[in-house]
Amino acid sequence: MNISIQNNILAMNAERMVGITSGKKSKSAEKLSSGYRVNRAADDAAGLAISEKMRRQIRGLDQASRNIMAGVGYVQTAEGALNEVDEMLHRMTELSVQAANDTNSDQDREYIDMEFQQIKGEMGRIFDTTSFNEQLIWEPDPDKLVQVGTEQQNTIAYRATSSGTDTTYANKGVLPYQSIKLVADEEGIKASWKGYDGNSYETTKADWESLQANNYSFSLENYMPDSIKDGSGNPPFNYTVKFTPNQYATQDDIIAAINQTSISTGAGSYARLQFEDAAGNGIALPAGVSISNSVSLSYAAAYTSSVNGSHDLDAPDDTFIEPAPAKNLVSYPAATTVEEARNSTDSWTFKFNMTGIGGVTASCTGISYYSNDRAADDENYWWKWNDAWLDNHTRYEPHYSQSTISRSVGKTLGGVMDALTGAKGSATPGLLRSANDGDADSGGYITMSFRADADAAFSSGSVSGKDRLFSFDITIRVDSSDTEESVLGKINSFLNANTRLDVFSQSPKGDESVSIYSPSTSHKIETPVYDYDHYRKHIPIQAGVEAGQIIDINYPILNLNSLGLVQSNTLTREDAENAIEEVKEALATVNGERAEFGAWQNRLEHAYNINQNSAENTQYAESQIRDTDMATEMVEYSNQNILEQAGLSMLSQANQQTQGILSLLQ
Repeated sequence: MNISIQNNILAMNAERMVGITSGKKSKSAEKLSSGYRVNRAADDAAGLAISEKMRRQIRGLDQASRNIMAGVGYVQTAEGALNEVDEMLHRMTELSVQAANDTNSDQDREYIDMEFQQIKGEMGRIFDTTSFNEQLIWEPDPDKLVQVGTEQQNTIAYRATSSGTDTTYANKGVLPYQSIKLVADEEGIKASWKGYDGNSYETTKADWESLQANNYSFSLENYMPDSIKDGSGNPPFNYTVKFTPNQYATQDDIIAAINQTSISTGAGSYARLQFEDAAGNGIALPAGVSISNSVSLSYAAAYTSSVNGSHDLDAPDDTFIEPAPAKNLVSYPAATTVEEARNSTDSWTFKFNMTGIGGVTASCTGISYYSNDRAADDENYWWKWNDAWLDNHTRYEPHYSQSTISRSVGKTLGGVMDALTGAKGSATPGLLRSANDGDADSGGYITMSFRADADAAFSSGSVSGKDRLFSFDITIRVDSSDTEESVLGKINSFLNANTRLDVFSQSPKGDESVSIYSPSTSHKIETPVYDYDHYRKHIPIQAGVEAGQIIDINYPILNLNSLGLVQSNTLTREDAENAIEEVKEALATVNGERAEFGAWQNRLEHAYNINQNSAENTQYAESQIRDTDMATEMVEYSNQNILEQAGLSMLSQANQQTQGILSLLQ
């Protein structure tokens, strides 16, 4: 046995083993405290490389999922905007169908078109301004649009308006004779005209800034000089020119289109109608029966005379239409009982003699009724829309009110009775609750409309014609206390074998008017036409972790032009009928794009789910490489801890060996 004091080999060995054990214990503690099996490349070089590659994929998939949800937000924003556009188009359908009904006057259609145009304007604003994350959804990329041609379009579109101004001795000389001219230049617009007194007049100029602020609405009365106003500051007549410039028109184009445009004017006199006895004396009508107070005669100019190159507005005072000597209701229904009246298919016809024209026949052209009752909320009735002009006619707000129950019922006595006894619960209830327990119980009005045509073509002075000389209405009021018998009695009491209806001119004082009609234009510009139908906007969504893994959201550009609604209006029956079809096509286009956005959203949500699944499974695989198995590592840690304690004990024992050498040296 070799006993030495220079080298304690036993202690050195024990110390070395304790160091090894402590190192293993330290690594085990690191894994337990961090939760990772691989904390550095030395722990598992290959595993670390594989883990980092998986981590790149996982984090990329997470970001791609967020990209996809941003894409979902984009298409939801677009589809939400189109949902509102869809509602607007449905309202435009209602308005165009309403305007296509010929019970509306030109003024009614203008009111309808006001809302129609405002809806179009808001629709255009939606397409122009709807954005997601400051990106306009329907903004076309001009570098990608394909121009497929040009088409000639009117620079401006005038609103179809008209106005009538009663003449007085105070204003008749200033009233425009034949036409009003619009004069436009780079400074603005003014109107000029020649009056019936032979003098020339003009307004001051409306500058372009003011015109644009008023949506290109030029009200002549706001620019008339004080010299032609009355003592109270009132203008001699009122008229507003309304026009809409083409979206591509420059100011020079607008000036060229407006300058020297003519607004038509024409003088007209009025006539009155009254029922008379055989001696020509007026007779009282039954209670609740009335005839229109005045009738505008299209041939009134035949009674004007030339004075110094202009027209004298004073119409003659003599009678110019006379009925036959004893009567002029030449045909009428002969019904004495309610049953006969219900089944009657006969109508009414008047005969007149007119100086300079000859025979004139007035026939019933239609019968309609208006109930005093309002349509119920839960029934399929439209609500009437009106403008409420505010702030001195600079802006307006829409106001809605329940519409009255109304219907056209043909042009026969049977139609009159039908107006009294319409079907209960239908969209066409009658006026008499007592007759059939109908929906209406407040009575109303039955209107019988007549149109007078010449029996043969005529020429009188500077006027010639044949049809539509004048028209008039006979109105029968129906109260809730009325019955079918009482209404039939009213009709028979004034429309019978002795009926004599006379038409005669009014006194010239204040009973004539000058009518003013919208201008027209033929000035056109070349408008660029882009292939909007085939141009699709592209929004690539990075939906994967690798380059090229995109979902290309693409859809057509929508605006009033691509929907074909730029020129749509409801100012005439023909325009309204066209608008019905145009709105129908636009609705199909919008709903098609809504469906497309919905399909994109569904696809994106599927892609999101796939990314989430891939990220989860990849994370699981990466966890197997990188994460610590806590149970196994705890066993390892405990084992190394025991070995460390045993090593330290042995090291202590080895250090005690040198103590024996001291005993030998004593």
